Amino acid sequence: ASITHSAVNLGDASTVSNHIEQVADSELKTTLKDLQRLLEKSSLPTIDKQEGQKAVNDLAMISHKPEAERKSLARRSLAFLKDLHQDLSSAVELGKQYGELLAKVVLWF
Repeated sequence: ASITHSAVNLGDASTVSNHIEQVADSELKTTLKDLQRLLEKSSLPTIDKQEGQKAVNDLAMISHKPEAERKSLARRSLAFLKDLHQDLSSAVELGKQYGELLAKVVLWF
C-alpha cells in the first residue's frame, strides 16, 4: 500500500508538520515551523501545548485562503497564541523568541 501524498496522523506534531509543509509562502512556513518547535520545547502544560499546536495547524491550513477570508478565520488561533505569549513571558528568552515569531505570523494574516 502506498501513502504518497497522504496525510498520515502519527500524532499531533506530525499532522501539524504536514500542514506546515504545504504552506506556499516560505517565510510563513519557516516561522510556523519555528513556532511549532518552540511550543514543543516549552514548559507549558500539555493541554496548552496541544492547543498551541492546533492553532499553528489551523493557521497553516488557513494560509491557502484568500486574504479577506484568512483574516476572519485566523482570529481565534491568533488570539490563543497571543494568550500563550503571556504564559511564556516568565521564561525570558523563550518568551522573547515566541513574541518575535508571533509578530511575524500576525503580520502575515
